[in-house]
Amino acid sequence: MKRIAFFLVLMAVICGGVKAQGKMEIRYGLFAGVNFSNMKLDDAFAFEGTMWDDVYDAEKKMHGCFRMGGVFEAKFNKSFGLQAELFYNQTGFNQRYKYTDTAGEWDCKAKTSVHAMSVGLVVKVWPVKWLSVDLGAQPNINLSVVKKSDKTLESLEKHEAFSYLDDGYSAFSFDVLAGLTFYPWKKLFVQARYNLGLTNTLKTDNPHYEYIDPLHSKLYHNFTEATSENRTFQMSVGFLF
Repeated sequence: MKRIAFFLVLMAVICGGVKAQGKMEIRYGLFAGVNFSNMKLDDAFAFEGTMWDDVYDAEKKMHGCFRMGGVFEAKFNKSFGLQAELFYNQTGFNQRYKYTDTAGEWDCKAKTSVHAMSVGLVVKVWPVKWLSVDLGAQPNINLSVVKKSDKTLESLEKHEAFSYLDDGYSAFSFDVLAGLTFYPWKKLFVQARYNLGLTNTLKTDNPHYEYIDPLHSKLYHNFTEATSENRTFQMSVGFLF
C-alpha cells in the first residue's frame, strides 16, 4: 500500500508541476472490458486431503472474466504522457480433472476466480496521434478467491463451492504490463494489453482453504508448496471526458 501511495503522489506532483506551466492536457474517463486470464502453476499445485488423493488427467484452461474502473490520463506533449487507473479486476483459471473415491470415478470442471482492486501506473508514448504504446506496473489488492466445481459420476451430480481464506492466497500481487491503446475518436479509446505476474499469488506458509459442502459441513485442506503467477490478456473500451 505504501508503494502504491508513493507512485500516486509522485504522479500527482509531476502532473501538477507540468500543468502549472500550461504544457499538459489532462483527461479523465471510465472503461470496461474483459480479461482472458490464466495462471502459471508448477507441478506442485495440488490439494492434500482424502478427496484429492487420486487426482489425475488434470488440465488447466483460460478463464474469461471482467474488469471496469476509472482512468486519469496526463499528456505532457503530443508524444509522451502518464496514466493512472483504479479498477475492479477479476482473474483466475479453469480446470478439468478426474478423481476417484469409494463411489467411483468423478469427472470434474472447476473455475477459480480471484476478485481484486487494482491500480495501473502506465507510461504512454504516442508514435502517431491515434496510437499509444503502453508500459507500466499493476499492483493488485486481492479481495476474495472463490472456486466453484461441477462433478459428475454416471447419473450423479455435485455442485460445490470453495472459499479460500486469507492464508491460502496472498492479499497482494504485482504485475508488469505492456500494450497498445487505439484512439479511433478523440474521446473514445480501445485498449489491448498483456499482464505478466511477478509475485506468487499463493501463500505456502501453512496455507489452507475452507470447503463448504451442500450440507454446510466444513472441511479444511492444505495446499502443497507451490507457486502461481498471473498471466492475463486484457481488452477494454473506454471514454475520456
